[in-house]
Amino acid sequence: MPQYLSAVDETCAALDDLIEYWVAEGEAHSLVVLHGVAMYARDTSLAASQLLLAGRTLAAGALTRTVIEHSVLAQWVKEAPETRGHLFLRQSEVERHRWLDVVLAADFEIPGSEQNESGPKPKTVTREFDTVKNLFGDSENGRQLYLTYRNLSRFVHPSGSNLARYMSREKHGARLSPQLQSEQDAEAVAFYLASALMMCALPYLDVLGDAVDQASFLRATALNAGLLTQLD
Repeated sequence: MPQYLSAVDETCAALDDLIEYWVAEGEAHSLVVLHGVAMYARDTSLAASQLLLAGRTLAAGALTRTVIEHSVLAQWVKEAPETRGHLFLRQSEVERHRWLDVVLAADFEIPGSEQNESGPKPKTVTREFDTVKNLFGDSENGRQLYLTYRNLSRFVHPSGSNLARYMSREKHGARLSPQLQSEQDAEAVAFYLASALMMCALPYLDVLGDAVDQASFLRATALNAGLLTQLD
C-alpha cells in the first residue's frame, strides 16, 4: 500500500504546483472540465488517503468510487477535448434544469430568474450520459474499473452488510464495536485510488502543454507502481 499512497501524494503535489490562469467565458471547455475534475479528484484523494492510513477502509472505498467516476469522465473528454468538454457542460445544464423541477415539485420557491428554465428537458445530451457504465467503455481496463466501481458502490448506500462490519458475531448475539470488525482490502482500495487519480490528472496535464515534465514524471511513477493510467 505505501507505494500507492506515495503515488497519490506525488500526483497531488504535481497538481498543487500548477499556476492559476484565465480563460474567456464560453471558451476552453476542455480546460474548464479537466481542471475541475483534476482538482476535485486531488482533494478527494487526499481525504481517502488519510482514511486509509487511519485504517478506515470502508469510508476510503466510498471516496475512491467518486474518484473513479471522475476519472472515466476525464478519459472520455480527452479523446475529443473541446467537443466532449462542451457536451459535458451541456449535460450539467440539463441536470440543473431537472433539479429545478424537483424543487418545484416539492413546493419550494426558486429564484425568479430561473423559473423559466424548469419544464421538460432531455435526460441526456449524448448516449454516454444515459448511464455511467457507458463512460467506462469496453476495454479490459474499462471493464475492470467498472467492476471495481460497482463493488465500491456497496459502501456508498446504507445496507445491512455494511452496518454489520462494525460488529462481530457471538454465540448468542453480536458484539458492537466502534471499529471495523471485518477485514477490508486496503491494498486494493489504495491501488484503484492512485490509478483513478492518475487518470484524472494526466489528461489535464497533457492539454496544458507546459506541464510536460510533470506528466512524464507521473507516468514514470505510475509505471513503477504498476498503476492504470488510461482505459484502453
